[in-house]
Amino acid sequence: MANNNQQVAPEALKDPIKYYGMNAYLKFLIPSLIGVLLFIVPYPTGKGSVQIGVGFLIDWLTAFMGTQNTIRAALVIVTVSALSAIITKIFFPKGYKNDVLNDLFNPSWPYTIIRIVACILAWMVRFQKGPQFIIASTTGGMSLNSLMPALFTNFLFCGFFLPLLMDFGAMDFVGALLRKFMKPLFTIPGRSSLDCISSFIGSGTVGIMITTKQYDEGYYTGREAANIACCWSICSLPFALVCAKTAGVGEYFVPIYLTVVLCCLVEAILLPRIAPLSKISDTYNPEVGQNINEQHPEGVKATTWGRVQGILRAARSTWSGVVKSGARSTASIWLNLNPMVMFCGTFAMAVARFTPVFDYISIPVKWLLQLFQIPEAASAAPACIIGFMGMFIPATLAPLCEATMTRFFIVVIELVQLLYISENVALLMKSKVPINFGQMLIVYLERTIVAIPIAALVAHLLF
Repeated sequence: MANNNQQVAPEALKDPIKYYGMNAYLKFLIPSLIGVLLFIVPYPTGKGSVQIGVGFLIDWLTAFMGTQNTIRAALVIVTVSALSAIITKIFFPKGYKNDVLNDLFNPSWPYTIIRIVACILAWMVRFQKGPQFIIASTTGGMSLNSLMPALFTNFLFCGFFLPLLMDFGAMDFVGALLRKFMKPLFTIPGRSSLDCISSFIGSGTVGIMITTKQYDEGYYTGREAANIACCWSICSLPFALVCAKTAGVGEYFVPIYLTVVLCCLVEAILLPRIAPLSKISDTYNPEVGQNINEQHPEGVKATTWGRVQGILRAARSTWSGVVKSGARSTASIWLNLNPMVMFCGTFAMAVARFTPVFDYISIPVKWLLQLFQIPEAASAAPACIIGFMGMFIPATLAPLCEATMTRFFIVVIELVQLLYISENVALLMKSKVPINFGQMLIVYLERTIVAIPIAALVAHLLF
């Protein structure tokens, strides 16, 4: 695979546009600008919040199809996922010669079982047949009726449009500008700044998708990809507002989100420097190797080097390749991730909703909250630890606390935790990024522990 490490002619460093030509420059500029407008620039919704461009497209498709049709689409996808895996294991036990077919229809045996069980769970929920802890609206119902339809609409657009942001030089250009800032402070490459911004403004799942694709193509090392996924892939601004309103503290959304940003920045500096993130291999995807060089020559302006890198990256991209890559990415996420979300989301939320497990394991958290003088610590503690099962669960538990300060605190912690089994964790487990479930659980606990004193300090200052 060609990459940006090729030797650059001295004339190109003097005037990249003149050297490479206006057509090459426009091939870098126009798709990159469209990508930034779709994934980075926030637009007011008219409802007191902001949304990224692709978010409007997702909302339009959801409204156009209707809730029931998006649920039916998710049900069809999880059924096709299971049936295709069964057919492959029976009739093509050695797999396919085509890598794409193997990725879509020939999962390993553990993932084949997950596909089959997820399909069974989905139909149980659809027909409302089975034990309540499976078919309840807060467990399997949430997975089938909320999470999977959202993945269907989100990744339909993201799969096809993300290459505009990643494959035509935008990330290479920004990487050249911000490397001196991002690398020493957050231990991640400058190009990841667009990744991080799209997560903060857009959604964590979009950020995860960018991160995993950048690792797959040799632009992030394993450690860098894990750092970005575990420290920057926060939920979207609109969803954060929904959480605040559900908890009954919507009027405090601005201080809530500013506190979340503060916590995330502190953790983005600290966590990559301690285990387990610091122990992850700092090597590129062995399947493709390193395809990036962010070091720019001495005496050359960062903007000039960024344009050179952007033009070189765009030159390697073709529209047919982008469409094929987008179609493969979308199909892969639909067939591989939807079953994971149905499977993990249903059982995780069943544990959270129908067992006292979190009442017991949150006892140390209760002591910590008492130490920081958080009111109603015994009620708040389970809500502060249960978010690993699903990002929306803490917000639904927060109204059980009467103190506004406590509800404020719970929402901040919930949004900072960032890793949720029903979404980000499932997506990372199915990716090639070298981080496992146990490591993500430890990072989740680290994020919670680091955030508690910061959130408590802000809560005491406000209330």
